[in-house]
Amino acid sequence: MNDTETVILHSFLFAVHEQAEPLPEQITKQIQEISQDLENRVMELDAVAQSTPSLTPLYKDALDQLLGQSAQRMKGLENQPGELKNPPKRSNVVRVISQQTTPENAQEILSSPNPPNAAQQTFQFPG
Repeated sequence: MNDTETVILHSFLFAVHEQAEPLPEQITKQIQEISQDLENRVMELDAVAQSTPSLTPLYKDALDQLLGQSAQRMKGLENQPGELKNPPKRSNVVRVISQQTTPENAQEILSSPNPPNAAQQTFQFPG
């Protein structure tokens, strides 16, 4: 997976993790289909996130944050605080999900009958 695909996957998983309710059945089925060939279809998650109202704002926030972090690292500004429009708690959740995502747990979450619940059970946050 290239860097862009990784950012899309992490942003999508964040948006799914933050859902209080299960996703619509049609969206869940679409995500499950993508998960069967995630390596080659990860870019499709962007379209799903952009077309699902409950995912879109969270996905865009995570995407902006992760792309901003990448840009800072490329400029050698890794330890500089960025101008984040995300609350600190949300920023921490994005960071933890980004650090803890593996191909295996991403596949498990996206192939689950209830991806938000699977994401909430998968990612562990420091107390």
